[in-house]
Amino acid sequence: QQKDQPLSQYEIDILPEFRTAPIKERIWLEQLNMELYVPIRHQSLLVGIWALGRKAGDEPYTVQDNNVLSTLADQTAAVLQNARLVSDLKALNIQMTSLNDQLARTNRRLEKLDAAKTNFIQIASHELRTPLTQVRGYADIMADAVQTSTPTPAQMAQISQGISRATVRLEEIISAMLDVSEIDVQSLNLLNT
Repeated sequence: QQKDQPLSQYEIDILPEFRTAPIKERIWLEQLNMELYVPIRHQSLLVGIWALGRKAGDEPYTVQDNNVLSTLADQTAAVLQNARLVSDLKALNIQMTSLNDQLARTNRRLEKLDAAKTNFIQIASHELRTPLTQVRGYADIMADAVQTSTPTPAQMAQISQGISRATVRLEEIISAMLDVSEIDVQSLNLLNT
């Protein structure tokens, strides 16, 4: 008996090759009270079975009936495979839509982060100029004082305090920039997880 050919209940009951089948399966098939079983296979894998009762008038199934039923079973297998592929394609489309939405949200977050970083750099560069200008100004005053005369202790104290305030402000700005760069790195790490 070929695997793709219809099988009658009579063959299951009589042929020795089916006697080794599990008794539960044989009883279950017998209780169905069907005449013919037509396997539905896709790439040699059993995906279903047609169970057909007796023909009208108790006529036996002919070779021609079996051939037609086998052809219909092959077509059913193709339809089932196509339905599975369509279902898989729909699932993939849903998954891709979800991934695209997630990517769009991530891109919006990155754009906001990039805009914030750009704004911060613009503000920081402006903020850096002020203390640098003060340091340069005090350095110029000190150079002029040294060339023209000996600077007084009061002048040196004023210049020293001005340079100190400017360097403290520079340290604050640089520290803030480092904090922002650390936040940026952490954000990138969060996006990658």
